[in-house]
Amino acid sequence: MVPVLETERLVLRPFADSDLDHLVELIGDADVAAMTSNVPHPYTRADGTAWLERRQSETPEGDDATLAIQLRSGPPLVGSIALWCREKNRVAEIGYWLGQIYWNRGYMTEAAQGILRYAFDELGYGTVYAWAFTHNLASRRVQEKLGMTLVETRLRLAPARNREIETTKRRITAEEWRNDHRT
Repeated sequence: MVPVLETERLVLRPFADSDLDHLVELIGDADVAAMTSNVPHPYTRADGTAWLERRQSETPEGDDATLAIQLRSGPPLVGSIALWCREKNRVAEIGYWLGQIYWNRGYMTEAAQGILRYAFDELGYGTVYAWAFTHNLASRRVQEKLGMTLVETRLRLAPARNREIETTKRRITAEEWRNDHRT
């Protein structure tokens, strides 16, 4: 079952049909799409409809979750964060995007903290990692704020960009997370 997670300013929840217009507007921004590997540009209403249908019809494998990021006090959708879990070795990956008008407000760091707390404290994962294009300084900064450390830098295929792009991989362990986030 896809969870609903809450942070101080955000609700992370399953996507709904009513998210379509906001999804197309936000991820359709050329600057947002350019920082993703798999989001085409231009991003059409048909792309959004197909993506939402896949999210709603898939049965998540294990603990996988793709969540809408919503402000508690505002718009129904400001971005998305996903957790992909690898049951065999208790390692998970996160991926995310945020609408450009919501950049530089700490929302993605807060959403990522919420999903890491869920991965480590509720699901019991031992390690979580994330990729970012090396030129995506904002995404790399989010990962650094989370306490993730650099594991590698390499070229990776970005299907929507139709080429390989230099990316960094960072990771954090449950132990590192707990040491940094004791309450």
